[in-house]
Amino acid sequence: MFKEKKIFSKSAIGALLFAIALWGYTALNGEYLTTVTVPLNIDLPDDRALESKIPNDLIVEVRGSGWNLFNLIFFNTSKSCEVDLRNETVKSDYTVRRQVLVNSVRYLNNVEPRDVIPTNIELKTGQILEKEILVRSNLILEPKDGFLVSGEIKIEPEKIKIKGNQNLLNQISEWKTKNLKLQELTNDFNQTVELSDTLEGIVELNPSEVLVSADIQQIAEINVPDVPIKIIGGRLPSDHKLSSMMIKVSLRGGIKEIENFNSEDLKVTLYLSSIISGKEFVIPKIETGNKNIKVLGSDPQYIYILRIRNLLAKN
Repeated sequence: MFKEKKIFSKSAIGALLFAIALWGYTALNGEYLTTVTVPLNIDLPDDRALESKIPNDLIVEVRGSGWNLFNLIFFNTSKSCEVDLRNETVKSDYTVRRQVLVNSVRYLNNVEPRDVIPTNIELKTGQILEKEILVRSNLILEPKDGFLVSGEIKIEPEKIKIKGNQNLLNQISEWKTKNLKLQELTNDFNQTVELSDTLEGIVELNPSEVLVSADIQQIAEINVPDVPIKIIGGRLPSDHKLSSMMIKVSLRGGIKEIENFNSEDLKVTLYLSSIISGKEFVIPKIETGNKNIKVLGSDPQYIYILRIRNLLAKN
């Protein structure tokens, strides 16, 4: 009896699978309406360019057999809508009508396009312009504790060519790289980075990527003692004295920069006009001669102005 139940069970399952297969075969031979999404591409005349984005895709209502629709939806990768306006007179405002869109659907393989969504596509176009602009870094580089970015981030090439709608390009003076954040850096950075694709499909970039590099160095500090103060604008009057004619300067920079630093390049200056202006103290101007080396501070920070006549009068 157990064997009979087992045989019956197998027969029932086989019959069920056969019924499903038969139903599926019959169903797929029927005609159906459905929608599919296809990539949209519009070719403009050589002297025209888009000013605003258009949809990347188009929804197409199609009619066909179940078998062909199944193949279209799951296996067809070549389906598209190719609108060719290269030989048309395209003005600033141009509408691509429904019938043009339907007729421009390609490679559906025995499936009939019936309708599209959206039914019309509004184009805003203008004359083509090509110009050269600077590239700006949109990277955030965060060195590991005890390290720094020495100098500026370098970009090669520094300029790229952009091509597109004249009205749009007149508003663009620079182009940024894609946003990228890198942390815990301890070695020199050198990487190819793509440019921002904010206006992809509207503005053509040449090239579309750049080489970004930065010098990552370990932080180093140095104290330079007895740096003389130079007075600019004339000689110090005999009735004026400064609390100090030398200061100690503390500097910070990358270890390579500090190792190659020449203390003779360090300049500390005061303007005579500030000394005789009646102030009680002045802050000297400190220049390292190397933009990658920063001034941490000086000792003393303030230079006091002593007026001999005032001192004699008090005595």
